[in-house]
Amino acid sequence: MGGRRHRLVLGLVGSVALTSTVLATAGGAEAIGPARRSPDACPNQWTVITTPSPGTYNRLTGVSGVSPSDTWAVGAEDVALAIHWDGQAWTQADLPSDLYYLNAVHAISSSDVWAVGTGILHWDGSAWSAVPSPNATTLRAVTALSANDVWAVGWVPRSQTAIDPAAAHWDGMSWSLVPPVVPQYGGSFDAVEVLSSTDVWAVGTQELSNGYTAQPLIEHWDGLSWSPSSLPFVGGEALLLGVSGTSAGDVWAVGRVYKQAPPRVRTLTAHWDGQSWTVVHSVNLSGTQNELYAVDAVSSTEVYAVGHYIYGSRLHPLMERWDGQSWEAMGLPVQYWNDYLLGVTVVGRVRWAVGRADPPFGGWNATLAEVSCKP
Repeated sequence: MGGRRHRLVLGLVGSVALTSTVLATAGGAEAIGPARRSPDACPNQWTVITTPSPGTYNRLTGVSGVSPSDTWAVGAEDVALAIHWDGQAWTQADLPSDLYYLNAVHAISSSDVWAVGTGILHWDGSAWSAVPSPNATTLRAVTALSANDVWAVGWVPRSQTAIDPAAAHWDGMSWSLVPPVVPQYGGSFDAVEVLSSTDVWAVGTQELSNGYTAQPLIEHWDGLSWSPSSLPFVGGEALLLGVSGTSAGDVWAVGRVYKQAPPRVRTLTAHWDGQSWTVVHSVNLSGTQNELYAVDAVSSTEVYAVGHYIYGSRLHPLMERWDGQSWEAMGLPVQYWNDYLLGVTVVGRVRWAVGRADPPFGGWNATLAEVSCKP
């Protein structure tokens, strides 16, 4: 897959003013513009949409929808946070009060939505309720094939200083742990993708020695058991934070890798072709730090990965798109001083990216949601 191109596609910002927005280019130039409460029409350029930020430390870490007017995003605002998009505006939902944060959400239907974090929540179409979760598991991701085939992954404590990967399955009646292969020195799962009842991928991080040399952890469920899969050594400490696929021979995983030479922190993208994992060159806009946190594969020629990069002393949102030949960076509006993107999804023509925006003076964080629609 040679001949890859790096191209920055600059976006514009909407017209209904509520909070100021900055559009950053690769060269650092900025244009001031406003954010929108809701788009008058589906915007074809990335636009910041106002989201609830009810707490001091607000962030959105996952997003999933069943239609352009029925989408959920979750995260935290000092405690767990869930917000809903009805096609016009984002509104905050009432949640059980005993959760610290949510990491991920997956919408199966308008009356069947799962969210996971320091617990498990379920939306039945009218309210969120807590569902008993197995043991002391912290869950980082959730996905589903159907209402009675739902997977969640994360980690369980091994000791006061070590953790082990964990996987749990919902069969329509209850959640149960499905033990993965545990690395010798521990690790964790950060993302999961289900392609069929016999084809499930979980990715994350494992330690190759006691507390050092982190490397990607990849495991596959074949319907009977988990088995490890390998990624070629990338030449530095590395981890995978997102996974998404369209078929048994088309799966993407994303994350970051630490190198000795600049850029010290680089994006990491890997592809499964049905036979093996291959590291694929991706874009690094910064000479110091570039990271990818989540990925959504729509087709073999349309894949989106999001994260952040550093330009100067500021963190800018990063989105890359795979077009079947190469990864390309897309320009995004910047809401405040430091912006991170932590989740991405495509619902029909509508593309959402969510994360966190930090003002320059510190002291609090705002939730962040950006939208654009495919032509």
